[in-house]
Amino acid sequence: KGADKANVVAVRLFDDFRGQGVPEGQKSLAVEVTLQPGEKSYDEAELKAIAERITTAAAKLGAVLRG
Repeated sequence: KGADKANVVAVRLFDDFRGQGVPEGQKSLAVEVTLQPGEKSYDEAELKAIAERITTAAAKLGAVLRG
């Protein structure tokens, strides 16, 4: 939500883990984000910028990026 909707064509949750290594009351979610470029392929800088906007939007919802 609010993270580069023009570029994101699909988001899929592929893992929902709770247990050892995850703090009590929290869960670890893994998502796959599919991007669709418009007129040309993305370059590395564009991909990094899109990823930053997505992680910033997730952080506003309380998400913490691991690793």
